[in-house]
Amino acid sequence: GSAPALTEVIRINAGGPAIQFGTQQWKADQYFTGGSVFSTTTAISNTTNDALYQTERYGNMTYNIPVPQSGQYTVELHFAEINFSTAGSRVFNLNVENGE
Repeated sequence: GSAPALTEVIRINAGGPAIQFGTQQWKADQYFTGGSVFSTTTAISNTTNDALYQTERYGNMTYNIPVPQSGQYTVELHFAEINFSTAGSRVFNLNVENGE
């Protein structure tokens, strides 16, 4: 069988405000508990969407993002390192729905 069509549920600009980039609407940072925010005005290499990558939420945090129903979802994470400048300085763990 063919894979079901993907429907965009939500885009969140972690640590930042709502932004519009082309046809993509990114919501302001929400659904989080904990963490701190940091931002920069430095241009971000390898993107034309600097604003999306110039903010971050860091530290111990949890995002509880509501979905409309049970099922399979694709999660995409976009990253740019805007604080550290040496390899291996940012280490993190990611747990989605307790590993299901």
